[in-house]
Amino acid sequence: MTERHPGAGLPMNENGYTMSTVFFHNPDVPFRYYLIIPHTDLSEYRLLLMKTSDGWALPNYVPHEHHFGVVNHINQHVWEEYGLSVATLRCLQAEFSPEEGERRFYALDNLHPSWRPPEGMQWFTEQEVTLLKLS
Repeated sequence: MTERHPGAGLPMNENGYTMSTVFFHNPDVPFRYYLIIPHTDLSEYRLLLMKTSDGWALPNYVPHEHHFGVVNHINQHVWEEYGLSVATLRCLQAEFSPEEGERRFYALDNLHPSWRPPEGMQWFTEQEVTLLKLS
């Protein structure tokens, strides 16, 4: 049986955690998550990219949660920012540098076949990606 968190109205598990509970946050290291979101049409692999001032990039953001295995906040971010329902599958790679901090690359599953990218975002085929200026 789940209880409701009094302030947020989110379900709470038996340990008192909600879906928005932060399990690990390191304020001393900057984190950036890069999101690999494929199109649902499997006949031709297409990847979602966002326009930047320097070219095109994977959708990315600075998370508050830093535990690599806690991923619901990623799904929530994509829904809130882009209106796209996704399921985060796994962390594909994590890189650390003293200059940039921790960069993580997550594979997501696109759960919304009819979703259209907002302005500034676009689907690209593998061949098209090789011709782009990536930032």
